[in-house]
Amino acid sequence: MIIDTERLHEEAKRITFERYGLSVPERLYAAFRGRSDLDMVEHVVRELAGGALSAAEVVGRKHEVFRTLHDRIALIEGSLEFIRLSRRRFERLALATSATKENQRFAFTRFGLDPFFDVVVTAEEIARTKPHPDPYLRASAKLGLDPGACLVIEDSTNGVLSAKRAGCAVAAITTSFSREELEGANADHLVDSFSELTALLGLDEGRAR
Repeated sequence: MIIDTERLHEEAKRITFERYGLSVPERLYAAFRGRSDLDMVEHVVRELAGGALSAAEVVGRKHEVFRTLHDRIALIEGSLEFIRLSRRRFERLALATSATKENQRFAFTRFGLDPFFDVVVTAEEIARTKPHPDPYLRASAKLGLDPGACLVIEDSTNGVLSAKRAGCAVAAITTSFSREELEGANADHLVDSFSELTALLGLDEGRAR
C-alpha cells in the first residue's frame, strides 16, 4: 500500500516461473495479489508442476530475481505525506504486510519509514497470511487494541478480506484493484488516492494534533 512493488513482485514471479518452464495463467497473479509469495508458489507447484518442484527452492529463486529489481521500487504517490499526517493524528500505527522481513527492512531503510510505525508484522510471523485474519489480529494484539478499534488501509481484495475477518474497519484505495473488486470485498470506505483518503480522515495540517 505504501510502496509500489506489486507489479515488480509479479514480474519476478513470471521470470522465475518461466525459468522452471511453468506457464502460469494471468488470473492467478490477480488472485494471489496481496498474499505471500509462498502461498502462490505452493499453489503453482502443486497444480501446475504436479508437486515435482520444491516450493522453497522456487520462492528462494524468486527472491533472488526480486533483488535485481530493487532499484525500481518507488513510493505510491501521496503515501509518505499520508503517513506523516497519520503519525500526528493517531497515537500508534502498525503495518501488516505479506512481504518478507528482508523486503520490509529494505523498503523501510530506503524510504526512512522506521519513525512512523510502532508495530510491524511480516509474513514470517504468522501461520496464515491474507486473506486469513491472522495478520491483523496479530497487529492489533501487538498494538494492545481490540481489532474493532482499528482502521486498516488496504489496496488488495485479499487484504480487505483479511482485515474485515479480523473485525477491523477498512478503507480501501484503488492502487492495485478496481473499485468494483474492492467493493466486492466489503470495504467500509473506498477512495482513489491518498489525497482523497487524507480528506476523508481529516488529516490536513490544520486539523492534525
